[in-house]
Amino acid sequence: MNNILKIVLFLNLVLIILSVVGCSEDGSINPTNPNNNGSVTTTISGIVVNVNNEPIQGATVTAYGQVKTSGANGEFMFTNISVPQDRFFVKAEKSGYFTATRGDQPISGGNVLKITMMPKSVTHTINSTSGGTADLGNGSKVEIQPGSVVNSSGTAYDGPVNMSVVYMDPTDVKFSETVAGGDMMARRSDSTDAVLYSYGIMKVEMESPSGEKLNVTGGKPSTITTTIPAELVAQAPATIPLWYFDENTGLWREEGVATKQGNKYVGTVNHFTDWNNDYPGYLTRVEGKVVDCQNQPMPGIVVKVGQTVTVTNEFGNYVRTVPTGVDFEVSVEPSQNFGMGSAPIMVPALTQNQVYQVPLCQLACF
Repeated sequence: MNNILKIVLFLNLVLIILSVVGCSEDGSINPTNPNNNGSVTTTISGIVVNVNNEPIQGATVTAYGQVKTSGANGEFMFTNISVPQDRFFVKAEKSGYFTATRGDQPISGGNVLKITMMPKSVTHTINSTSGGTADLGNGSKVEIQPGSVVNSSGTAYDGPVNMSVVYMDPTDVKFSETVAGGDMMARRSDSTDAVLYSYGIMKVEMESPSGEKLNVTGGKPSTITTTIPAELVAQAPATIPLWYFDENTGLWREEGVATKQGNKYVGTVNHFTDWNNDYPGYLTRVEGKVVDCQNQPMPGIVVKVGQTVTVTNEFGNYVRTVPTGVDFEVSVEPSQNFGMGSAPIMVPALTQNQVYQVPLCQLACF
């Protein structure tokens, strides 16, 4: 299917979704109060795709007790769903893929999501008795101690261990679509909230040959070595908090510290999930609008905001919570929008609770 046809089909799907969801009368996005811990009834809709932007049919999409199955075009919709007023998250699962999750703040009229699923395969096999190392081509690795593998009940496991190990580069465009949670929201060890800025992630899952979920015991921690992207090495701090992704809450949680050794971060972990080396920033927000080359609002556009993405509403508007203290770019990436793109807009480091109005983002003409 060529890009023009993909664009037409994608935008038609988005417009159908938005016509059901609806927006505020003036076209603005009105975030709910992030400090309000109540609930809100809303609509959450979107599409599930693979890393090549191809729709995934038959994915199981769950949110707050409701379960949907993605359709032929990857579409799904939750109507009249009650979600936390400060933030909700949605999970998509299908055999052959890593679980994908997207978190967002409920907005007036409902939310539209694009959920991108990463393919999952066995990358390494070790023996639980002797342990072993899963080395990746970029120098990242995971070291498993002998006798440290357990099953889901915590009982020692003896036998082959199939490992799925993937390094995620935060400077890669696809990172913003595939990072767990999507919005980089996190909970510090002191229970305060943060937005993360990543220096690299290691995704690690372990199973027996029969598909039984495996993990490591905290009594015999594993060592994770994560390569820092070349363009981030100079600014990477000497030590950095480690964060694991909690699929029960859809948040990154602080646990441990990694130390910079050359162009790598090295730390130990007591269990496996996605492990993230991150600077935690305070919460602030950017708002903006996307138009086409004729200055007409563009709905359903995936906007890359630093290391995260968001989707424009019916009137081309978007909003995203971002971390304080770091410079970043806002752009529309062609690889995320079936060939449509824009020049990047630099956003300076922001301060806590600041609301920054991003200059108008205009798409290039075909």
